[in-house]
Amino acid sequence: MVGLDLELRVTEWNESAEQLLGVTREEAVGRSVAELVPLRGGTGELSSRTARRCA
Repeated sequence: MVGLDLELRVTEWNESAEQLLGVTREEAVGRSVAELVPLRGGTGELSSRTARRCA
C-alpha cells in the first residue's frame, strides 16, 4: 500500500511496496511518487524494471 497527499508525495509506504519497488519506507516517505514509480516514456505503462518485479 502506498498513501499519497494532495501533491502526490508519499505519506505511507508498506512492506509490499518495498518489495515491489525496491525502495524502503525511509527512502520513500516525503518524496514524489513520480520519482519512485518509473513510467515508460510518458505512456502510463510501468517501466520494464518495475514490470519484472511485478511478475
